[in-house]
Amino acid sequence: MSNSGIKLVYPSGPAEPGLRVVYYCYGSAHSSIVCAAIHLGRLTGNRVRGRDIVQLADYDATEPWSIGTVYFKGVDDLGHPVYTLGLGPRRKAALEAVIALLALPGFQTVPILFAEALSQIGPVARLGGALSRRYGMVKWGRPLSAWAIARRIDEMRSFVDRVREAERQAAIDAPAPLLS
Repeated sequence: MSNSGIKLVYPSGPAEPGLRVVYYCYGSAHSSIVCAAIHLGRLTGNRVRGRDIVQLADYDATEPWSIGTVYFKGVDDLGHPVYTLGLGPRRKAALEAVIALLALPGFQTVPILFAEALSQIGPVARLGGALSRRYGMVKWGRPLSAWAIARRIDEMRSFVDRVREAERQAAIDAPAPLLS
C-alpha cells in the first residue's frame, strides 16, 4: 500500500498480530516529531502555536550523527507502537534499503506503516531546521521551524488522519491476536 507518503510493508513470512507506525523525515527532529505527537494526542487544541511545538520534549533534539536511529515515541490508542526515524538527504533510497532489509526472512514479524512527514512542512520550516540542527544556530532555527510548522498544523493533522486511516485498515487486514 502506498498513498502519498504512506507505505505499508508486510513481513516476508507469517505475520504476528499488530502493527508499527514509523514517521520519517530528514533527521527525526521536526516534522516526524510533530506528526508523532499529533498521532499520540500530545499536540491537541484548536490553536497550536510555535511555543506549543517547542515544548514537545523531543522537538529539535536529535543530533545529525543520529540519522538512521529509530526512536520509540509511545503506544497509540489502537495499541500500536509509534516511532520516528531520520533518513537523511536521500530518504527515498534509504527507505528502500530499510524495506529491502526488512524483507529478509526473520527481520520483521509485524507490518510496518511508514509515513513520510517531511513533505508536510514548507521551506521556511526546513530552513529553520537546518539552521538549528545542521548549523548550530538553535536560537534562530528552533523558533523559526516551530513557527512555520504551527502555520501548517492543519495540513499535518490531515496527513496524520490519513496515516491513522491506513493504520485502521491495516489492523483490519492483520492477523487476529492469539489468545492464551
